[in-house]
Amino acid sequence: MEKFSNWRDKGTGITPFIQSNPRFSLISLPVILVKLPIFIFLLPLALLNISIIKSFILKFLFNFESKIPRLNKDLVYITNYSSPLLAFVVNLPINIPIDKEIQSFSTWTYILHSLGYEVKGKKVKEMKRGILLIEGTPSNNKCILKFETFDTSISGKLGTLIVKFQPNWVNTPVPTNPFSYLIGLMNFEKKFCNIKVVDHRENLERCKRDFDNSNLKLVNFGLIDKKEFWKYKLEN
Repeated sequence: MEKFSNWRDKGTGITPFIQSNPRFSLISLPVILVKLPIFIFLLPLALLNISIIKSFILKFLFNFESKIPRLNKDLVYITNYSSPLLAFVVNLPINIPIDKEIQSFSTWTYILHSLGYEVKGKKVKEMKRGILLIEGTPSNNKCILKFETFDTSISGKLGTLIVKFQPNWVNTPVPTNPFSYLIGLMNFEKKFCNIKVVDHRENLERCKRDFDNSNLKLVNFGLIDKKEFWKYKLEN
């Protein structure tokens, strides 16, 4: 781990781009073989944002326990970015700041983006509601990366959505093989999603404090640092 010390935040000691691995046992294979064809059958419906299908996949195929509060569909929720599973948790439009503009993603393109694929969404001229993944790229859910800047205006009222996934390997801070990730999700291991919602915030600085108060500390790393980290990891 010392070879990645350049990407350890000096203030908190957190390394936001280190990814852990799922655990398997002897009974994992038969469990996965039963679940995989069911998932393949249901995936097209999940990509159409049918909430009951997404909830079924999350609970019975991925073995997740979650308490998902009701979200105000008229707010812009400033949200931390960590896992593809956010697409199965929320039913609001997902937006990401990329290249100084906010882009809107479908369920499918969001999943690809969160796994590390270079895909783009549709440019948003004015953001009135939905999820805004303010970091622009996933971290390992132990902190908050620097907020990305953007020129797109936010006209909607702000809220904060703090999402924590456990175990930590379900977060994808670096490019991740989709099939390996899916197999891990179908393992019998229990998984958890905790969500905290603050419905009204005055500005982005207030949202930062919400994350800090929920033990997601702001670190001095962002998207550029992650690209440098990944390049270094591949070369060493």
